[in-house]
Amino acid sequence: MKKFIFVCIMAIAACSPRENTEKQPAENNAAIPQTSTSTLAAPANYVRNTVNAVGQAKEAAALMEKAQQDRLKAASGE
Repeated sequence: MKKFIFVCIMAIAACSPRENTEKQPAENNAAIPQTSTSTLAAPANYVRNTVNAVGQAKEAAALMEKAQQDRLKAASGE
């Protein structure tokens, strides 16, 4: 009985008129924020922020390698 009611509700929902979900072109693209707060946009925001941080990551890696080399030189007495 529960399955029948569920199927009827789904059939009614599928037949009901829907709103126009097409997006209208934005007049001013500069007003659109770079990152969206939508949950569905989270993967895109993560990739965008990660790609933007590549330069900082390379600088940090170079600094860590230099610090490790300095520590090895100090430990070996050079």
